[in-house]
Amino acid sequence: MRFPLFLYSLIACFLLSLIKYNYISPRHLKLFPYYLFINILIEITGYVTLRMGIRNIWLFNIYTPLEFIFWAYIYSQSISNKKIKNAVLIFIPGYLILVIINQTLIQGFFKFHSNTFLLGSLSLILFSVYYLYELFAFDLKKNPFAELLFWISVGLLLFYSADFIYLSVYNYLTEEKIEVARILQKAVRINNFIMYVIFIIGLLCLKKTQK
Repeated sequence: MRFPLFLYSLIACFLLSLIKYNYISPRHLKLFPYYLFINILIEITGYVTLRMGIRNIWLFNIYTPLEFIFWAYIYSQSISNKKIKNAVLIFIPGYLILVIINQTLIQGFFKFHSNTFLLGSLSLILFSVYYLYELFAFDLKKNPFAELLFWISVGLLLFYSADFIYLSVYNYLTEEKIEVARILQKAVRINNFIMYVIFIIGLLCLKKTQK
């Protein structure tokens, strides 16, 4: 079975994260390889079930909210500003509540949770932008390119910005411009590949800075 290109970059990123595990810091970022491993399992399961004609939206309705919560936790531990840090921490239970409400009362469990996915994407865009702002504005002694979370933030920012735009117009395109929708879907997959390549670059940079 031939898997999508981005899955190979994801697996390569995971293997490299194991090799570089001792170089990963701060401590909360050591969860990164575990995140990648779970991501591999979810993506392979999703792809295989799709090829078998089995509906798998429920799988991503469970996983993607947890993914947003995971990154919110990482940023809550990485952002210095106490007000922003507390806002991110409050976001975690608040977002979980909204996901439960959306999947039980509004969109349902077997339809993709586009409402809360858009909210999660927008939130993650804001978290990553603020982290990058702090990194460049206040942590002047740090080399941003030597920070793994810098590269992760760039990758997440690019991916979820594109995903946010795509999902914002998805319903319209599938009804009026189906061919455009298919092209954009392929573009999102390419963007997914690029995100993991950026993660790989971040892991490779650890070698020079953590000796």
